[in-house]
Amino acid sequence: MFFTNGSLASAYVATSLAGSTSLAPISARDPLNGLCTAASPCQGDITHYEAGLGACGATNDGTVERIVALPHVLMGALSNTNPYCDKTITIRCTSTGKTTTATVMDKCKGCENYAIDLSNRAFQDLEDLAVGRTGATWWFN
Repeated sequence: MFFTNGSLASAYVATSLAGSTSLAPISARDPLNGLCTAASPCQGDITHYEAGLGACGATNDGTVERIVALPHVLMGALSNTNPYCDKTITIRCTSTGKTTTATVMDKCKGCENYAIDLSNRAFQDLEDLAVGRTGATWWFN
């Protein structure tokens, strides 16, 4: 996608608010548009992966560290200097009701909308690894 000078690059993602689906712009200035807070959590699938060298520039051990990879559309092109790096989020699994906290250390290129990828350790706090994919709500702390 190409943008002309002065244009605001934005992507659109589906968000579910009060039972209806609407499009909310994700802009470079306010990528979350006030969403992903405890009062207005984001909702999407969670999956798990073998964490290692992440987009934030650190190597993590996903068997013991609770790491999260945010969707590529939220993380954008920035890696090591990304403002989301080292922030923590709380994740609540919709199927089990369990919660955990994980640190943003990576970018998920395969995650669409508000889906996130968790290290094996973080996913195991919420659900069995064999499940592979389940729904969740999440927010920044």
